[in-house]
Amino acid sequence: MAEFQGHNEALKCIPGLTLSQHPPEQRKDLFLKKLKSIVIAKSVHPTEFDGYTIRERFSKMGWEQLLNFNCDKIYRRVVIQWTSSLSRNGDELTGIVDGKSYTITPAIVRDLLKVDTRTDLQYARFNQADLQTITDENKIRWLEACKTVFGRELDDVAKQFAISVLNLTPLVKILWGIGLWTFHPRLEYPNHVLAREIYLLHALYTGDYLHSFAHLMIDDIWSMYVDEYQQTIPHGYYISEILNRLGAVSENEHVEVVDLSHRQITRSSFRDLDFSESPTRYIIYDRVLKQRVTVLKKAIEVDAPPQSPPHPMPIPNPHADMTNNPEDLIKKQLSQSKKQLDEMMSIVSNMQKQMEQQAFKAERREQERELREQEQEKRAEEREKLAEIWAHANGVDEFQFPFFCSFLRTERSANNQTDVLLTELLADLQS
Repeated sequence: MAEFQGHNEALKCIPGLTLSQHPPEQRKDLFLKKLKSIVIAKSVHPTEFDGYTIRERFSKMGWEQLLNFNCDKIYRRVVIQWTSSLSRNGDELTGIVDGKSYTITPAIVRDLLKVDTRTDLQYARFNQADLQTITDENKIRWLEACKTVFGRELDDVAKQFAISVLNLTPLVKILWGIGLWTFHPRLEYPNHVLAREIYLLHALYTGDYLHSFAHLMIDDIWSMYVDEYQQTIPHGYYISEILNRLGAVSENEHVEVVDLSHRQITRSSFRDLDFSESPTRYIIYDRVLKQRVTVLKKAIEVDAPPQSPPHPMPIPNPHADMTNNPEDLIKKQLSQSKKQLDEMMSIVSNMQKQMEQQAFKAERREQERELREQEQEKRAEEREKLAEIWAHANGVDEFQFPFFCSFLRTERSANNQTDVLLTELLADLQS
């Protein structure tokens, strides 16, 4: 960093001009003057989010490798040198490191970071400006995006404001938290969601739109470079990895190593969410929204039914009459093989039916348990309401009433006796 501490502090940006529109000899000093930090990258814990459909959504977008990126180090000086000397030609960004030019393109990003891996569909460049024009299609997409991300529709005015991340639905809240260190990195307003991110989260959650991460990264880096008020370099760790692979890092270059606790996203990263599971479902409970989301488990582990011992393959008899017709022998062996195959298919079919039955029974037990709990809670509320009516009718004052309710709560385990008591109290009151 010492190399960049001698820039001209008195130099200021010309109002109305982007940094790339300033005289070339001023751009590096102007960039270094505004630069505050580099956004770190984080990977996702390899197993903690299994079953919650997080990896599946990134995989459907072709971005799964972002969750696995080994962001344990960064060549900070190299990243700052390259970014402070940027120029752009179409989608190509070129910067200088130690006097040599290095160019990063969408193709290089895809190749080295292993992103945008879908080949069955064509990727589209995300351009928020295209979505700001007033058309029926854009209105519908905005309403659908808000309903997916927040659970309710928001009007177009909301596009102009940052919305609290607390309003995100639980699963989307996880996607947003991961995106803050991967596909929409920023340090400014870390507790709010911007309109651009609402569109990206909607695409990632539903899989209805296929956006190119490589172009997102190129556009984010250039936007930070030219904007006077953007002070943190996005995707810095990805830039570091790419420049290293391109040969911009010398053997004795200083490297900053990042501790695992600062570069991995775990369940504890989401303080408002509780993670649990039942025999049939994965569960997320949002303590702020008081909202519970469940994801059905794809497969239920069951004990395999006993299997019949496999039939041995027929062994040709070396003393058999070789005068027999070879075609008849082949047909006989094929017939025996087909019979064995049919038996094996029957065993597999029976196993599958048993697994489906056990899964259905487990699901049904879970539903019955939930209904019982709801019924118990309802009966408990009814009992306390009856007790309150009887207490007020018989002159139990505010000081005595809590003790009376406490008595009823201690008696809940004997439901029949408590119900009888309350029935008598209600009869008393009616008389």
